[in-house]
Amino acid sequence: MRNVRPVKVGDCVLDGKHIYIQSMLNARSDDIEGSVKQAV
Repeated sequence: MRNVRPVKVGDCVLDGKHIYIQSMLNARSDDIEGSVKQAV
């Protein structure tokens, strides 16, 4: 097992146990057409 030290970034604690995803799109993730329009 890896030796991980928790690091606080803003309101999130990066501890190696959770996955955080940041998106640069404003559309909802389930709005495929809107997401594609913003990404292009």
